[in-house]
Amino acid sequence: MPSHEIRIQLVSLPSKPAAPTIDRSKCTLTSIYVEWTSPGPDTEGFRLYMSEKGSGKFTKIHDGTYNLDIKFFNVTGLTTGKAYSFYVEAVNFNGVGQPSDETFAYSCLSPWGLAIPNYVDSTKSTISISWRPPLLDGGCPIYTYQLYVNNVLTDDGAIFRKPYLQSYTIQNLDQVGQPYTIKIRAINEIDFVDSPVLSVVLAAQPDTPLTTPF
Repeated sequence: MPSHEIRIQLVSLPSKPAAPTIDRSKCTLTSIYVEWTSPGPDTEGFRLYMSEKGSGKFTKIHDGTYNLDIKFFNVTGLTTGKAYSFYVEAVNFNGVGQPSDETFAYSCLSPWGLAIPNYVDSTKSTISISWRPPLLDGGCPIYTYQLYVNNVLTDDGAIFRKPYLQSYTIQNLDQVGQPYTIKIRAINEIDFVDSPVLSVVLAAQPDTPLTTPF
């Protein structure tokens, strides 16, 4: 009676990979470029899965089971502005290891074209400015602006998460005769764009008289 030969490869399952990363320089409005790394020498390939963020329904979009050299995948045909989740599994002869943690990414680009703020008015202790949204939001709406005065982020929260706001009065200024530098930062879900810097010098102004002179 002929014998049957059974071969067993004495290695464990692959280790858990790190969460995939996104190469933003290779993304477009409708594609996301996903990369990952090998968790160890027992790995022989990878599988990549994707879902719309929050749906919990993952689909295998790349099967590189025995293709160890491929550690990237360009996911195309996506909807601009929508968020997606990804995870990767490492595979070897004995099976599939523990999946990585999820990475999520929006199918959009950096905002672009934020103009210098407009000077509106000033007093000896305030500066009023206005601004317009960036020319391009990158495919994801601008969800907040930030205001920097002398390169320091203001912390009063007055314009935080108010994308409709396009004017503001900076108060409690006391550097009369010294320049204030002012810039606006517009932020979408993946990146930001800074405006050019506006420089304003406060001039000393007399207080409003209590009575009208004769």
